[in-house]
Amino acid sequence: MVSSRKLQYADRVAIQQADQAIRKDVMRALVEIITNANDSYSRLEDVGGSSSGEMIIEVLRRHKNSIIRVRDFAEGMTDARMDKVVGTYGEATSGIKEDKHVRGMWGRGLKDSIFGLGYGYVRSFKGANFYACSLLVKKGIPTFDLNDPIRATVDLREEYGIPQGNGTIIEIIVSRTDVKMPQFNNLRNYLQRHFELRPIMSNPKRKIVLREITATGKIRQEHVLSYKAPMGEEVLNERIKITGFPASVKLKVFRSGIQLSTRGEEGDYADGGLLVISHATVISLTMLKFENDPYAGYFYGTMQCDYLHDLLKNDEPVLTATRDGINWTHPFAKALKLAVENALEPLINAEREHAIHDEQTKLDKKLRQKINRALHELNSIASTELRDTREGGEPRKQIEIPESGMGFFPEKLFVQTGQIATLILRVARNENQKQTLLLASSQAMWKWRF
Repeated sequence: MVSSRKLQYADRVAIQQADQAIRKDVMRALVEIITNANDSYSRLEDVGGSSSGEMIIEVLRRHKNSIIRVRDFAEGMTDARMDKVVGTYGEATSGIKEDKHVRGMWGRGLKDSIFGLGYGYVRSFKGANFYACSLLVKKGIPTFDLNDPIRATVDLREEYGIPQGNGTIIEIIVSRTDVKMPQFNNLRNYLQRHFELRPIMSNPKRKIVLREITATGKIRQEHVLSYKAPMGEEVLNERIKITGFPASVKLKVFRSGIQLSTRGEEGDYADGGLLVISHATVISLTMLKFENDPYAGYFYGTMQCDYLHDLLKNDEPVLTATRDGINWTHPFAKALKLAVENALEPLINAEREHAIHDEQTKLDKKLRQKINRALHELNSIASTELRDTREGGEPRKQIEIPESGMGFFPEKLFVQTGQIATLILRVARNENQKQTLLLASSQAMWKWRF
């Protein structure tokens, strides 16, 4: 038997909220689902339970109604849990209220992920039973359908890929025509590099498998996903107190040898910037006021501030409603931002000065090379002209003394840089005396002979 009821919030708000949160973006939906599965593994590990840490993401690309499935082997859910987690909007169901270190801080990621792309199903094995529910849009109305539990048979386990133990399968049908399904290789790249998934992708206790499947369920290709941080040198490792609050932030900054991509260039997939982390949960990627500063592009690292969880437990609006990260207008967020910016500023200013000096050095070197080339060409011309003057085949014309009684010969002379050339100054004193000769160099060294 299936119990069906209207989802507990206004129809219009449901779809609008899904659009605002997911923005018709498959990646944003997958981030929510993958982190939900990771939360489930974290809760198991916190109580000492065994955990495989494996998640399998299956993608069937179609022209219409593509399918996305995410399977984990973690806690599983009962029908009562499904009713609370899937059928209710805005509940704090992830464990943050109980101080569990999980990411699901907004209490509505799963619903938004499904309705933001189309419709979907949640199926789970828990103990000896199989539980299932669906989120559908019936005549424009978002609806939650909860099935009665049934025995978890071998056939059911084989059908859904959980041969034993507990686990959950989220299946989304991408029915919305305005949602674009990424190419498989692009999806692989995006999942590995998305800033919110980096701790999961780099966690040795997790194994994330991405599969492309055919319409018959056969595996076309699969890859184990992982993430490695850029190579860099640690330039700052400091704990900073936040003025006016009983809190601190652990700031760790690295400098890469090459400029990294920024949020302005690659958005959520940028390699540069600081990950804002609270209790192992990545909340945001930012460089604060240096977001668009090119000299900040060499830096990456983390801002660890667990006080954010305390604020969230008290329902403080320190995060944006659409899950874009920190609400920087919140008083604590403002103080946190200022403290970190003050610590970063000397690093970025030093990088700027270093870069300007390097640019000036390069400019001076290029300018000197241009000047040397120009001098070389001029000297070559001068040398040729001098040879033509001294060694030319044409007989020299008889030089006459100017009416003033004094004159330089030759009247024009090309002087090569660094060489000595002779100028003759003839002065008519009287007919019986020798002419006076003046020898001049290009370096303004004068000699007289009579």
